[in-house]
Amino acid sequence: MHLDGARIFNALAETKESTQQTGELFDSISICLSKGLGTPAGSVLVGNKRVY
Repeated sequence: MHLDGARIFNALAETKESTQQTGELFDSISICLSKGLGTPAGSVLVGNKRVY
């Protein structure tokens, strides 16, 4: 299962959950750095398996 985590850090700050608690629920998470963290651009894809 995949989570589009565009504003995941905002949600975690509000709910007081840890990144590990949320990460355990999903196979992959995309994190948009420009939306949630205010960087100029960029996204990261994290998951529990290495993809080549």
